[in-house]
Amino acid sequence: NFSIDSLLLKDMVDDTLIYVPRLSANFELMPLIRKGDINIHTVKLAEPDIRITRVTPDEPLNLQFLIDKFSSNDTTESVTPNIRIRQIHLYDGHVSYNVLSEPESEQFTTSHIDIDNLQANMALRTLTADTLSLYVRRISFDEASGFSLKRLRAAVDASANGATLTRLQVRLPGGEVTSKKITAKSDSISTTFNGNIT
Repeated sequence: NFSIDSLLLKDMVDDTLIYVPRLSANFELMPLIRKGDINIHTVKLAEPDIRITRVTPDEPLNLQFLIDKFSSNDTTESVTPNIRIRQIHLYDGHVSYNVLSEPESEQFTTSHIDIDNLQANMALRTLTADTLSLYVRRISFDEASGFSLKRLRAAVDASANGATLTRLQVRLPGGEVTSKKITAKSDSISTTFNGNIT
């Protein structure tokens, strides 16, 4: 088990990118030693504040340096660890995205997104170099424009061949979208939807 208080990550111009007042986790040490796999039982993030910006619509995000750091141009074969996180709990989070050159508006705009009261309960079943299996038990939040997501639930399985979304439930103040299965293939732009909109 370990915990970190007041975790702060700044961007390249010394502005806050991520701030987490309290982060705790517990994990299994032996899979890491034996195989290099990361097997985490629980991760808890209390009141995380994530601030994503870009100066203009054409310029890179302030987190581009992180993307570059974890992206490799090395084409030699390497062993990628299998990552599993059985429970991810996020409480009272805040996420913002702002294009600094664009004017602000009281209406929703893709240039300025401000999400508050973000709650999440998820399980990362598998993450490898070419596969992803994620179960979202619950995500909810409020957006500054007045939009509220009451609940999002879904299971996501993705690979190089495409992605499948099952057990989808999207609950909004005025209605609900449910689907047993949505599939998308990487070799086409078509999707298959099997569900209801109420």
